[in-house]
Amino acid sequence: MSTRKFIVVLVISTIALVTSWLLTNRQNRNSTRRDHQRLYSCRPEFDTRTRWNQPKFSKHLLNSSQTTPELIEHICKDWLLPPSTKPCRLKRPWMLHYSASNQSSRVDEILGGRTNGFFIECGAADGETLSNSLFFEKSRNWTGVLIEGFEPWFRKLLRLRRHAYSVSACLSAVKRPELAHFTNIGYGGGLFDYMKESHLDRFGGKTKLLKRTVDMQCLPLYSILRAIGVKHVDYFSLDIEGAELEIIKTLPLDEITVDVFTIEYIVGDIRKGREDSDEKLKAITDYLVGRYDYEVFHVNRFDDVFLKRRNI
Repeated sequence: MSTRKFIVVLVISTIALVTSWLLTNRQNRNSTRRDHQRLYSCRPEFDTRTRWNQPKFSKHLLNSSQTTPELIEHICKDWLLPPSTKPCRLKRPWMLHYSASNQSSRVDEILGGRTNGFFIECGAADGETLSNSLFFEKSRNWTGVLIEGFEPWFRKLLRLRRHAYSVSACLSAVKRPELAHFTNIGYGGGLFDYMKESHLDRFGGKTKLLKRTVDMQCLPLYSILRAIGVKHVDYFSLDIEGAELEIIKTLPLDEITVDVFTIEYIVGDIRKGREDSDEKLKAITDYLVGRYDYEVFHVNRFDDVFLKRRNI
């Protein structure tokens, strides 16, 4: 074979191999999404042209263990909204990262640009503003679950048509469903009984916030994950203004693997609540580093602690 023919054959073979790799990669990305889609047959996709109504909880399940099949089925059928199959309707679609303090870019760095992952964002707000998960959905082909207890924000979240599951509830701080006191103020809102004085003072004081506190249905996170069928979470963003450690303790982390956490540890005003914040940071890191195979990757002085599983 002449040198020229050899070069032509080599070029054609290379093009064929690259084309085959690109097609295979695209199919793998699509199959990952289909794998998730096969799991959310519990209830139909929400029609954004209709008004969303808060589901009712079956009271006889209040004392159920988070592993009770009837509870998981109830969450699946009545609480868990599936990812939208329609294009997202973002207000700022040109943005790459939406996080307040570079959370998504740092997590992307930790995970090496990983694609087709699964996230949890608790404290999802309106699904776009200051979102830690939206980058991964848009740019890395992830899906996940968005959890938001403040109903006005949840309604806005639904209108975005995010490609992730969504749940309008607070997370239970115990390993069963519970009715808990939820401070309904948007930013700064959360489980009232787990808020420090420095946090209450920052948002107007205990008396003022009690007037905005309601009884809200809280669901165990583990039950939600069981309803979806997920045992591996690539990234968990947890920002619920006080009960972060209690929520983490409800997860059997020897069964559910989470590669990276970002957990808000700041309590109240950055300066006035410094002692409370340091105490909370120590409790979180002692639990995850001391009892499980995690290490601190980064501490943002104004917001979150980043923890990752060793050897991911």
